[in-house]
Amino acid sequence: MPDPAPILQRIVEALRGQRPDEAERLARALLAQRPGDEPALALLAYSLHVQGKIEQAVGASRELTERFPHAREYWSNLATMLRECGRLDEAESAYRHALQLAPPDATLCLNLGLLLMQKGDPGASRDYLLHAHRLDPASIEIRLYAALASIECGDNHVAHRLLDDWQDWNDIAPEWWLDLGRTLGLLGHVEAAEDLLRRAATRPHERMLADARRVMLYERANRLDEARALLATLPLPERVDDADLRGDLVRLVHSFRAERHLVAINEAVRAGDSAALAAALTAAGDQAAHHVVADEAQLRAQLARWARELAALE
Repeated sequence: MPDPAPILQRIVEALRGQRPDEAERLARALLAQRPGDEPALALLAYSLHVQGKIEQAVGASRELTERFPHAREYWSNLATMLRECGRLDEAESAYRHALQLAPPDATLCLNLGLLLMQKGDPGASRDYLLHAHRLDPASIEIRLYAALASIECGDNHVAHRLLDDWQDWNDIAPEWWLDLGRTLGLLGHVEAAEDLLRRAATRPHERMLADARRVMLYERANRLDEARALLATLPLPERVDDADLRGDLVRLVHSFRAERHLVAINEAVRAGDSAALAAALTAAGDQAAHHVVADEAQLRAQLARWARELAALE
């Protein structure tokens, strides 16, 4: 059987030259000659991954874990690919299996912590991220996400400690602007958070999310006019993938709508305009009926009071 080294070298060169389709073709050809060849299978999985052929990459990665079950890196790679295609429970299982194969390293704990954060388990996420921090205390990325998980658990003092020297960070990667801006905003560093979120918005694929985060930052800082104006430029909140942020935006949209209704009702009452008051009450009543205000019971009580004023006007 011919020596596989020359073909493996060609695969590597194709990947370095950003020709993953060629790398895939060569890897498949080598595997046809040498089924289960470890380097060829690993390079095939990688070439499929960088092409966005995630399900095929998962298949190749799973074969690697079956053929080489004690290789932690293959389990970790499989977990990452499963996470990318939304199979979060399978991804968690693969990460946990990887952790059992050797002493934990910081990257693996970081990835599992981020996955658990994505699954809505901030407590477990924080534990793994803090463990990653103990293993690699200099990592800015780990400190950032450990701080964010700590905030979600109500441990703001831990978050402050993790980020106490953030102003001295000289190499904040652009992919961290969004989450660092969010985290600093939650800790009360409004100006720094606003600057980072504005910078994140210059990245086209992050613009909507960065602007949405800035809306919530303005609301927390009681800069409601700016929140209202920026919110009006965003697409429907339903297009935001982050469930918690989507819920916050929907609440804010409805809150501002209710505010407009209240202004219209008050103006009609002051003017003694029964027709305008009736129209405003109808609009506000429709909103309450569709559960689109934060406190429906409070609005209904207010509507009842205004209805009595309308009757008095007539």
